[in-house]
Amino acid sequence: MGDPERPPKNLVLIHVASYWQYMQHIFNLNDSKV
Repeated sequence: MGDPERPPKNLVLIHVASYWQYMQHIFNLNDSKV
């Protein structure tokens, strides 16, 4: 099944995607404030 210490690549992609959406949400809030 692979190394137990390393998370599956699909989990990493999900975390990266959610983090990217979170960052864009922050930027959108900053843009709306100006």
